[in-house]
Amino acid sequence: MDNNIWVQNLCKQFEDFSLDNVSFKVPKGRIVGFIGENGAGKSTTINLILNELNKDSGQIQVFGIDHTIPTIKENIGVVFDECNFHDVFTAADIEKILKGVYKTWDSNLFHNT
Repeated sequence: MDNNIWVQNLCKQFEDFSLDNVSFKVPKGRIVGFIGENGAGKSTTINLILNELNKDSGQIQVFGIDHTIPTIKENIGVVFDECNFHDVFTAADIEKILKGVYKTWDSNLFHNT
């Protein structure tokens, strides 16, 4: 079976926390939520998959290719528990920022949802 996400022996060490040998697969067509206690490593794992943090060891593939390929992010949707934009940003400000990040940005879709 093809997997959209494949994580094998993922490790990341911080001063007060370590993610140790995490492995899992997300098959095509699945929607996944990470649920757990504060500090369990949910956000760290997601940030490692998105290559927002550098892993210490392990392997990550997204859509069958290495997760460090920048264009992968254009095909992934992630919803964190907090908004990462400052409260003073308007929807127009956020659109300007995201247009610069996503080559395939669709303003019509943004304004109609």
